[in-house]
Amino acid sequence: MKCICKGGENPPYTLADFLKIYPQFETVLPEKIIQMYLDFAHHCIKYKRWRNGFQIGIGLFVAHFCTLYLQSFSDTTAQSVINAGQSKGLVVSKAVDGVSVSYDYAIALQGLSEWGGWTMTSYGTQLVMLAKLYSKGMFIVP
Repeated sequence: MKCICKGGENPPYTLADFLKIYPQFETVLPEKIIQMYLDFAHHCIKYKRWRNGFQIGIGLFVAHFCTLYLQSFSDTTAQSVINAGQSKGLVVSKAVDGVSVSYDYAIALQGLSEWGGWTMTSYGTQLVMLAKLYSKGMFIVP
């Protein structure tokens, strides 16, 4: 089934397609939650713009929102998925006895500040980087 939405027609990208690439979400989220974000993604990620990057774009979009959804849980099974999807900053200080670690996210996320919540997961950060490339027609100047 194709999704026909504002901005053009998308090729099929199903729940099964998503779970093949991101199987870690299958056991920690109900399918209806993933499907909700997949339906949303079809309205935001357009094949017309993304072309060959459509599958990775829509997958990262869904993985980002699924990770944010999981952040409201304290279940240890979900915790491993959350940890894997969180944005990582540079360690700027450590303490051993009091077990404290400080991170600097400014360097890791430099240039992405205008994208706000997308930098809250590694999936969102990847999506932003790709979206910036696709909005410039994949033209990169070294």
